[in-house]
Amino acid sequence: MTKANKWRNYALALMGIVLVFWLLEKIFPESNEILLLKWAAIVPATITTLIAFALLFKGK
Repeated sequence: MTKANKWRNYALALMGIVLVFWLLEKIFPESNEILLLKWAAIVPATITTLIAFALLFKGK
């Protein structure tokens, strides 16, 4: 498995977590804890996605 594939898998897993928190936010819109957890998951998902794309375009 190349580095880009490994980082892509991490990014996809984190995006799945973001999706779960997004759905929970739609079900329980008044919960501040879910909103904070969603944003806490978005930041690492964005960083790993950028790393995966950088490695993919770099060719490794």
